[in-house]
Amino acid sequence: MGKALGIDFGAKRTGIAITDAMQIIAGGLTTVLTHLLDDFIDDYTKWYAEEEGIKIPEEPQEQKEEKELLTRNEWIRNSNSLDDSIRRL
Repeated sequence: MGKALGIDFGAKRTGIAITDAMQIIAGGLTTVLTHLLDDFIDDYTKWYAEEEGIKIPEEPQEQKEEKELLTRNEWIRNSNSLDDSIRRL
């Protein structure tokens, strides 16, 4: 089981806590300026993944169904049998 990250949002500062491996006890980790929170979470996630040997994909993977749906939609838009008003949808 992985650790859980606790976030206490504030207008200026955000508190970060993390649980133990069994997700029973949480302890304060740090405080981050709220406008820098996204960067902190990205950096912490990468660091944690390296420590635990977890591979995190750089870009989200499209699902097979999404690719098939995009292919069908592209075919419909490019089809000569459809009139121009439908193709613009």
